[in-house]
Amino acid sequence: MAESEQVQLSFTNWPRSFADSTEARVRNRYFEQTPAAGGGAVMLARPGTEPMVNCGEGPIRATWSLPGLFDGSLFVVSNQTLYRVETDNTVIPIGGLVMGTGGVSMTGVAGAGYERLMIADGTLLQFYGGGTQASAILTGSGPASNLDLINIGGTYYQWVTTVGAGVGSLANPFKVLIGADLETDLANMVKAISFTGTSGVTYSSELAGQNLLVTAVSDATTMTVTARTDLAAGNDIVTTSTSATLTFPAATLLGGGTHGLNGIEIPDGLPPVSVATLKSHVLVALGNTDRFYWVAPAEFTIDPLNFATAESQPDDVLNVIVIGDTAMFIGEDSTEVWYATGILDSPFAPVSGRVYDRGAIEGTALNVNGTVFLVGNDNVVYAISGSANRVSTHAIEEKIRLTLASE
Repeated sequence: MAESEQVQLSFTNWPRSFADSTEARVRNRYFEQTPAAGGGAVMLARPGTEPMVNCGEGPIRATWSLPGLFDGSLFVVSNQTLYRVETDNTVIPIGGLVMGTGGVSMTGVAGAGYERLMIADGTLLQFYGGGTQASAILTGSGPASNLDLINIGGTYYQWVTTVGAGVGSLANPFKVLIGADLETDLANMVKAISFTGTSGVTYSSELAGQNLLVTAVSDATTMTVTARTDLAAGNDIVTTSTSATLTFPAATLLGGGTHGLNGIEIPDGLPPVSVATLKSHVLVALGNTDRFYWVAPAEFTIDPLNFATAESQPDDVLNVIVIGDTAMFIGEDSTEVWYATGILDSPFAPVSGRVYDRGAIEGTALNVNGTVFLVGNDNVVYAISGSANRVSTHAIEEKIRLTLASE
């Protein structure tokens, strides 16, 4: 019996047409060392990419998501439309146009009372702040009467002169104290919905928390109820009243689930090509210049004075990528690192000694687990983490050169 031979595995594609060598082909596989396999290595299949169901006809220009922002929704730019894909795969088209046909840059920012997706497409800077939230206004022509009942999303509340037990059902509503006038009646109901009153005094002691479907505010004669969700499901939240003096305009909340993009003016009209978030500021890199702007926390406009210039070389900034607490501004011929100073008037400054003489071919820079990978203008793939290190092979570099030459 012939002695068996170990077949050597190739762990990367290796075509070298100039060397007239035999091509080693790897398709949908990646190389992994393991002591359990003969030769100590295996080729594992990459998982398939599930189609973006109902996200237009394509092409897919960009995808982006961040845990905690918009409940972890995935945002997809397909052709010139932005889609929000919920975790249950519900797809929501967002009104407005994402201009052009090339790459798209997206980032997210959130703070007290707001969350936004920022998007730059090389022509426009826009933001998405979520959908409209359904609401209704309970209007009073006079104070509440004893046993007046309202229903909000299947939870029942009842005004009473003496607070007693209640579980929130139609048969046994949560009891809410009637006040001295209409304004106090409404304020006490808001406290019950928000769980901010005194248990057993303002409302039934059995009430154990805020209403999970809505928020509420009031003034002297009205109480506004607003869905927590910005999806169309908010329009299904029931709002009814049995009172002769306190009425809702409809049987449900209305006006929720409208989604659209909003524009942000660039002071000098230059095209925004890349966005990133650092310390609650949104950094905006501009095409055809070495300048960048920033959007201050909670703002959705750009102060014309909020700009700085990447100064190491007079090349155009192509991309901005945030790594930890620093931002890397990647130009055509150089890359420099800036940090957040914490100073209100000058929030960003360059890091001394952190300039690399490697720029990128447009659209190739990528953050992978804290390391920036990019294709330099010499067709070499570099990993930038402390220094710029070549990570590509001659075969990959030849493929890059031939691809660029064919465009």
